Amino acid sequence: LGMDVYGYWSKYIFHSPEAEDAEDVYYAAYGAPFKAHNKLKGIILVGESVQFPSKDERTTGDVWWNYVNEDNFPNPKPAPGMFPCNDYPQWLDLVKRVIRKEKEDAEIIFWTYNWGWVDEKTRVELLENLPTDISLLVTFEMFENLPTQYGITERVCDYSVAFAGPGKYFTSEAEVAKRRGIKLYTQANAGGRTWDFGCLTYEPFPQHWQDRYRALRDCKEKYNLSGIMETHHYGFWPSFITKIEKKSYEYIRQSDEEILKEVVDEFSNGETEKCIEAFDYWSQAIRMYMPTDNEQYGAMRVGTAYPLMLNIFPRPPVSLNVVERHDDYTWEYACPSPALNMAEGKFTLHGIRIRIEIKILRDIIKLIRKGISLLKTVKEKSEEIVCLINMAEYMVCCFTTDIHVKQMYIYRHRLLITSTKKEMQSIISGIKKVANAEIKNSERSLKCVDQDSAIGFEPCMGYAGDRIHIEWKIRQVKHMLKYELSIYENALNLY
Repeated sequence: LGMDVYGYWSKYIFHSPEAEDAEDVYYAAYGAPFKAHNKLKGIILVGESVQFPSKDERTTGDVWWNYVNEDNFPNPKPAPGMFPCNDYPQWLDLVKRVIRKEKEDAEIIFWTYNWGWVDEKTRVELLENLPTDISLLVTFEMFENLPTQYGITERVCDYSVAFAGPGKYFTSEAEVAKRRGIKLYTQANAGGRTWDFGCLTYEPFPQHWQDRYRALRDCKEKYNLSGIMETHHYGFWPSFITKIEKKSYEYIRQSDEEILKEVVDEFSNGETEKCIEAFDYWSQAIRMYMPTDNEQYGAMRVGTAYPLMLNIFPRPPVSLNVVERHDDYTWEYACPSPALNMAEGKFTLHGIRIRIEIKILRDIIKLIRKGISLLKTVKEKSEEIVCLINMAEYMVCCFTTDIHVKQMYIYRHRLLITSTKKEMQSIISGIKKVANAEIKNSERSLKCVDQDSAIGFEPCMGYAGDRIHIEWKIRQVKHMLKYELSIYENALNLY
């Protein structure tokens, strides 16, 4: 059973109409599940899934999707699932009593995901009032502001390896847990997959992953970190990254350099140093990545299957009986929606960032290609190296799509306010150039997903960037050029 399922069970504690007290609540919400699965060791509770109707006046007291007030204006208050409410301790105590009535030794893990946007004082106040016979789970890298070489500030908005961590959000809560004797876990995404690439098999950045493993070891010593959630819902793929991780946690441990060399030796066919140099280029590249909602809920979520939109916001096809989870705001790149606007004001504004981000993405592509070029010179390529070259080629295609999506976003907004025929013609010409380049880029990515069937799938949420979806996207771009853009061209004749 998945973590969110546990959270949804807990939601019914307050919403069950027949529940009069903890006894009734127990049978309505938890009795059957815990009787049926009495081997379960515990439950993880996360505010985003719980959404209980808090009485904290700083919140809406309602579920997050009811985000308007009585005047139908966006409510400035956060929903309880997105805020460390002062009555969470009461709610948690009820949940704890209900569960431990059935299973005395059940571990109750309280996850503060999504609350890093809130100031430290408010978050710490809640932690100071939590019972100490539960465990605390804190995400390792999220909510950190990252300065770039071009002078803008990005933010780690969701699970990412771009920033090794730990973030200030984690350390501020870990300090409270240690002082109060609360058992501490972290969601570290250390198994090799994050939201940085929604559809990549695993992320081959060994030197940078080692930065995270080193940080996790340090936090074990400093904050009594007791365990790690390897991944939330997108699984992991056994790889040389997971081997490095395993060795990084051993009690009698080699140096990071020795571990890396030993693991890469297994597939390098005697050219270990060359492979390590290639991976170093890739590790440099991911450290430059922008882990914002605009990437992770945009083009990097599905890679080259992401459409180039002008006026129509299309829905993707459903394949393999997977329910697609592309919400409308996912298709609307970067910030116009309320869901993505939440982040603004916490780091450099989108209108300022977007052109600089294109420069950063081009720098990233250069580094990825340097690594590819080195690996291609390995004389006897193992199956692992062949797969890694192919994965890196796919990464280049994904980053290229991200560039084109940003360029298209700029063009279509300029198209709405341009006032001269000459400028309009220039914009239309630019859109055609970007669209045709993206069609070729998407066609190149088809070779990558055909060579490795694991590329293009996220195993839980249903995000897909396989051949079916990429071919659909190519048709979408051609449709946009033929039918949508032609409207603007024809209108110019009336100028």
